[in-house]
Amino acid sequence: MTAALALLSLLPLARTVAATDTQLWTEARVKAKLSKRFDLLVENELRFGDDISHHDRLSWMAGVVWHPTKRLTLSPRWEYITDDPVDDVRSYENRFMLVTSLQLPVKIVEATLTTRIEYRLRHDQSDGWRFRPRLKLEHEVGPSSWGLSAYTLDELFYDTRDAAWTRNRLYAGLEKKLGKDLSLDFYYCRQHDLRAGGTDLNIIGISMRLDID
Repeated sequence: MTAALALLSLLPLARTVAATDTQLWTEARVKAKLSKRFDLLVENELRFGDDISHHDRLSWMAGVVWHPTKRLTLSPRWEYITDDPVDDVRSYENRFMLVTSLQLPVKIVEATLTTRIEYRLRHDQSDGWRFRPRLKLEHEVGPSSWGLSAYTLDELFYDTRDAAWTRNRLYAGLEKKLGKDLSLDFYYCRQHDLRAGGTDLNIIGISMRLDID
């Protein structure tokens, strides 16, 4: 996390005053084991913006997760996004991505470095590539019987259309295991837009994950 924040400090911050919005993000994810090294992944997400008064986004994602080693995963995915799904004027987007995750050999905490490379096809805007590196630090809280862990996560966005780092997200959350296969994740995220005239977000997130062996 220190390295990610140091990188952020080197980026030019063009704005001194930012508009803000509070949003609620809800997510349901199902991962089903196909074989010893392959999983099927399906995800649905709903986002509510304008201070949680408006349904801003509906998305579906599907992909395959490959585990070539114990610490490394590679996952090609496709995501379909509808912005403003309840309004008469909507926008659509298809994303094709490759997500690589590497669990770092750190003993004090569970550290995972993830890189996401995505190509965005949008019907009302220009297409382009985006690069999203992120570092997650997680640690168990309390006795193991609680099934509770706390984490922090920092994610940066590089957009080829702007040829610049355009966004940063900083998360803090708690993950609770409800059983062998089911877990809930509650988090707060501060999204900082690095472009002039952008909007910063205060995000309250709830995520449910089901793992099917």
